Amino acid sequence: MQISATEWGKYNVDNQVVEIKDIAVISGVLTKWTERKEFEEITGKWHVLCPEMVERAIAEKPDVLIIGNGHVGALKCPDDVLNIIRESVAEVYVLHTPEACTKYSELVSIGKQRVALVAHGTC
Repeated sequence: MQISATEWGKYNVDNQVVEIKDIAVISGVLTKWTERKEFEEITGKWHVLCPEMVERAIAEKPDVLIIGNGHVGALKCPDDVLNIIRESVAEVYVLHTPEACTKYSELVSIGKQRVALVAHGTC
């Protein structure tokens, strides 16, 4: 799967526009990243990553997890949360969403297996 460009709340996935605010690409399957909003509502912390938001991705045992923290980096990724994630995932990248999508596509295009992406599609 190639994600070649992103716009506010939109992704270009394999040359098709996908209008999903937050995406998860896990084991090569693109879905809505519903956990971000769900756990924001549970914790009351808006735009702050918590481990539960990436449990589904980690459960698939990726070698690489790429976190798109929004177009302007609004989704904060605290060090303590990233340290928990790194206990299960060898490589973790936190990038603005356009760069995160590019990184995902680059790794997939060179044959890297077991790459997961979760991305916040707006701010």
